[in-house]
Parts: sequence; C-alpha cells; structure tokens
Amino acid sequence: VGTGGSPAYEVGSFLQTSSSGGVSVTRRHAYRRVDGVVTTNFSWPNGSEAIAINRLGTMVGVATNLSVAYPFFLTAGINKIQNPPNLINTLARGVPVGIDELDRIVGYTPTNTTASLAWVYDTANTNLTIVAPPTGFSSVRPSAISEKGTVIAASLTRSSDGRPMAALFSNITTNWTVFRTNWVSSRAYGVNNSLQCVGEAEITTGVTNAFLISNSKAFNLNDLTAPDSPWTLERAFAINNLGQIVGTGMFKRPDGGTERRAFLAVPANVIGLPVPRPLGAVARAPAIDLISARPTDTPQQSFIWGEKEKTLYAVRPVTARISWPTTTDLASTNNRPITVFRSEEHTS
Repeated sequence: VGTGGSPAYEVGSFLQTSSSGGVSVTRRHAYRRVDGVVTTNFSWPNGSEAIAINRLGTMVGVATNLSVAYPFFLTAGINKIQNPPNLINTLARGVPVGIDELDRIVGYTPTNTTASLAWVYDTANTNLTIVAPPTGFSSVRPSAISEKGTVIAASLTRSSDGRPMAALFSNITTNWTVFRTNWVSSRAYGVNNSLQCVGEAEITTGVTNAFLISNSKAFNLNDLTAPDSPWTLERAFAINNLGQIVGTGMFKRPDGGTERRAFLAVPANVIGLPVPRPLGAVARAPAIDLISARPTDTPQQSFIWGEKEKTLYAVRPVTARISWPTTTDLASTNNRPITVFRSEEHTS
C-alpha cells in the first residue's frame, strides 16, 4: 500500500484462468486499486505480479515476456499494461522490492541459488547502479527503500558462515551500516525516512523475534512492550514515517491457546502530557533510555518528573523506553520495561 494519504493506492495480484485450444492456463496478473476501487487489471498475456507502489501511484512488479521475467514499472497515469509494458530489459530475472517518491526502484537479481546482486534503477534517466556488498560479505538482498530514497534496508550474507545480517545502505554516502549484535542472524525488511529499521532476528538458535533499530541501537521489539502482553512479536515487515510498525506474531488467547496474527505497533504521542503510570508500578521516577532522539537530547531534558504530583511528563520529540519501578525499596533493581512513547509536537 502506498503512503501519503489520499488517494490511497494499493497493488496486488490475482489468478485468472483462460482456455486456448482446449487447454486451461492459469496465470497471475497484477492490479492497482485507488481509494478502494480497482481501476486497473493488468492482463499482460504472459502474466505479471505487482510488488510495490509509492505514494504517487507508480507501481513496480514483474512481468513475463517470452518466458523471461523482467521488472516493470507503471506510473499513475497508465491504466493498462501497454504492448510492451515498461519493462526494464537490462535486468532479466530481476526482482524489484520497493520504489521511492522519485520513482527510483531498488531490487535484486539472483546470481545463483544462494547469492544475489542488488541494484537501483532510476526511471527518469534509465541509470542503473549496482550496490555491492561490503568487505566480509558475499551477497546483498535488499528489501525496502525509504520514501525519500536516501537509504536501503537489506540483508547481507556473511562470507564466513553464510548467515544473514541486517544492514542499511546510504544512497547519499554509498556507505554500509551493518548492525552487529549478539543475535545468531538478522534480516531487515523495512526502513523509514528517520533511518529506523525493522525486521526479524534469530535471537538464540531456533527463536525468532521482531526487532527495531533506531538511533543505531538494536532492540528486540518484545522488550518494548508490556511484560504481561499476550503477544510474542516474531517478524516486523514495515515501518512508516510515524514509527508505526506492522508484522506478525503469536497471540495468546484467553483460553490459553495461541495463534499467529498480524499486529500493528503504534507509538504513543504524549508530548506535554502526563505519561500514564502502568498498573503495578509505584509512584517513583522511572529509568529512561532514549531510543531515537537528537544528539544533544538527554533523558533529563526529554522528560520531567513532578515529585509533588508523582507524575512523568514528556517534553521533547523522542522515542524512549521507560522502566517503571515496582517497589518502594530504593535499593531494589526491580524495574520492568513497560512501553515505548513517541513524543511529538503538541498544540492545544
């Protein structure tokens, strides 16, 4: 789904069965929907599949031409695949994964069963830029590009053991930022204009959790929710410019059973307002860890604790983890991480 409000764009694919010479053939075809109404079905003869769309309505996907799949793009003004469509013929077998607001496409081309070559294609001038992996890595698998096109989220294959590691590539400096953690492996899936990145990580062998990387710090997303939450967040697929995260996880039902569900994690907007103290916490000042903030911000500047009213106030536009004490014993370290607050400008 494209970002940016109205009109709201959506792309997807549907299956269509046709008969030729008494033989039934089922192919996948791309579609584009605007404000909930399907405006375009792309019945390209050999099949097509939509993958992504930007806020301006330009969509990207893969179309088959003479038994070879090519990336394609269509601007908002094109309401059907022309003959031929806007195929990127220089990228046979290429797979686009995202498109920014300037219609620059990021994608990859498999080079063998385990490796791939990443690229950025500029639809305005047809320039093709190859994104090489940094030293110590053998392959790049991009997954998303920020709306402004400044950064690409990707997974790098480590040469030493073949494990994936989440990373960001700057289209401005052409430098890689590799997130080296004590996790077994990690894969980046989404990134926003604030360079916040989300994905999945094998925290320990066989245990997969969703992660958030913000302000160059890596967090298990489950550590940023209430300890009594019924959720185990496993994979985070996308994050928008408001810091809202979507993904999938296991949900524990009241009857004790579990099921996999989609989730939307929304930061709280509380600047200038009291921060609610959760049930079970005592009236003491909490510990505060800034996750995303300006370089000069500190916890003491970003939050104010009113000792008289025993209330915490958010006063700076930051994202923070707040660990509330659960005992009045000043010597105790029994603090628990409760939630994440995203503070923004507040007017009344």
